Amino acid sequence: MQRQGKTVFVLLMAAGVLFLVLAVRHGLFGKARTQGSCLPEEDAALRYPYQQLSGKEQQLYTALYDAMAAHEESVVLPYECTADEYERIYLMVRMQEPELFYVADTYQLADVLTETEIRYDETAEEAAAMQRQLDRVVDEMLLTMSLQPDEGQKLLTLHDLIAKRCQYAPSSHASDIYGCLVEGVAQCEGYSKAFCYVARKAGLQVMTIPGESDRGLGHAWNIAEIDDEFYNIDVTWDDEDYLNGAVSHRYYAMPDTRFGGHFANPSAFRVPECTADKENYYKKYGLVLNESSQMGTYCHQWALSYSGATGFLEFYCPTPEIYQAVAADIRSGTAIKSAIADLCTGGSFRYTADEQGRIVGILFE
Repeated sequence: MQRQGKTVFVLLMAAGVLFLVLAVRHGLFGKARTQGSCLPEEDAALRYPYQQLSGKEQQLYTALYDAMAAHEESVVLPYECTADEYERIYLMVRMQEPELFYVADTYQLADVLTETEIRYDETAEEAAAMQRQLDRVVDEMLLTMSLQPDEGQKLLTLHDLIAKRCQYAPSSHASDIYGCLVEGVAQCEGYSKAFCYVARKAGLQVMTIPGESDRGLGHAWNIAEIDDEFYNIDVTWDDEDYLNGAVSHRYYAMPDTRFGGHFANPSAFRVPECTADKENYYKKYGLVLNESSQMGTYCHQWALSYSGATGFLEFYCPTPEIYQAVAADIRSGTAIKSAIADLCTGGSFRYTADEQGRIVGILFE
């Protein structure tokens, strides 16, 4: 990329994995000066990535955030910065501040920047109307979350609300909160930004993680802080169409050791380690099979207690041997035949099996 003597605009695609560079000249818009400052302490406390920045970088972050929030077309930066430094902070703002859904997927680059131009997909009036639609949806979610007694259950509720509301598909707003929460159509970036946005509205510490999947494709997910411990959460991968409206929890509140297939972008920010498993769905709700014989004994009880409303029941198997035995029991149907007869009219079921995660699921029909 030739940057010298030019300003370039970069087009973001998906989670920033594809870039289209357009060369344009300087001086298209008027300037709006933003003084160097930092986010208020209460806002900074909910933004782990922001906390990892130096004081100087926090000023740049805040300048960009304030300008975008005010729908300014141009902003004078608090200090002279290189293209690489500017790009890193700009992408962080776009990923960690999901309420800026109306900012266009283009941004300015030059060898050295002292000011920058910002483009928008919607006018300020259009964005305000879209925000009102968002507020109605989010207020309902926050009310539902408020009925839960602790942080873990609030986030679990939010995880399920988003998965049930949204369908994975491409759209013009697939990478933002409007697509996920209002249109009900999004891809991974839209899911993860929506989860971050609503959780933060509830006063919870959640961040969006840009990176790649094990297939080498751009991907985004979340890390949440629950009772001073960090956990991985991927709502996108838990939203499975074949579950007929039920929600999986294979990727909810997982430690790093059980969150395979996710590779964070190391240049974005230092991602916190996730080592706890107290809030893991299977552990917290007693859905761990320590031996295959437990399947027949507890299937009915667990289904009614935790998944009776959806007809979907999941188990975690601590060892490969237990997983293989449980999967064999489910395939044969002998261990859960009586439980199925009580739980569903037709007495039929389908099952899911995740050998890598050692998770089995039963979908009662």
